Amino acid sequence: MNTVFEDQLSSSEASEYELANGIKDEYGAIYSPDGLRLLKGCNVNVYELKRGTKVICAFAFYECDSLQEINLPDSVTVIGAHSFARCRNLTTVNLSPTLVSIEELAFSYCDSLHYFEIPSSVTHIDGNPFGFSAISHVRNFSSAFIVHNKALFTKDEKEIIAYWDKLETHYNVPSTVIAIRKDAFYGAKHLRSITLPHSVEFIGSFAFYCCYNLSSITIPVQVKEIREGTFMGCKNLTLVSFPNSIEVIGQSAFHFCKNLSSIVIPNSVISIGTYAFYKCPKLSNVYIPMGTRSQYEMQIPYLKNQLLEY
Repeated sequence: MNTVFEDQLSSSEASEYELANGIKDEYGAIYSPDGLRLLKGCNVNVYELKRGTKVICAFAFYECDSLQEINLPDSVTVIGAHSFARCRNLTTVNLSPTLVSIEELAFSYCDSLHYFEIPSSVTHIDGNPFGFSAISHVRNFSSAFIVHNKALFTKDEKEIIAYWDKLETHYNVPSTVIAIRKDAFYGAKHLRSITLPHSVEFIGSFAFYCCYNLSSITIPVQVKEIREGTFMGCKNLTLVSFPNSIEVIGQSAFHFCKNLSSIVIPNSVISIGTYAFYKCPKLSNVYIPMGTRSQYEMQIPYLKNQLLEY
């Protein structure tokens, strides 16, 4: 993580103390006593933040269904995680020319938000801001990123941050990419298949969350960990190919993969997280290395009757 933003990111959560001592404006929005942080938004049609506000805290406008337009003053530098999530009627976002950081899923589940501009001042985007939103066009003015084929990348194209194509059923991740950022394909429900190049070394948490129609995936050989929730909710996923490089399968990595029927755990795996394969009702065969039954009965006890040694 970029150390320039560590303090800002850690402070994007509104504390109980702040909320208890916050100052409420005439619309019902709550600000920190010093006026620098918007702690809680308000459910009005159009809202303009007070001048001097620097941080929009995480979940500030969460589920503000009446909100249609938001205007940020030129003091705002940070938009916190999930800050406008589930604002179903939000259509217009006028961002600050001083904005530096946009956090994960900040505009997720925004059913009416089709267009978004990334200001030139933005240098940090922490995870996909648009998961399950209606975004169809992103115009980028920042030199820190590039947009290509309805996907957002770091400027060197080594990391894919967000994908929002609503029509294509297959996607080839470019061969320059070494990292799939967390939430990158979050809610890409139209995708049936995706090709990950051999260059990929890192796949972030919830990277393919609820890609409902994804049917198969081959994990590149350089990847060592499947992180939390990576394929959670991929209900049509039937085939997963693990390389011998995988060491960790994280918590809820394949939770609710309802059509996953068989998996082979390679010798390289040393840890499987809680509920990694939970609620996978068709998972009848879990192939594990010879002599490891007792280990896996402890790590995935809900699948102890499906374990087969090879």
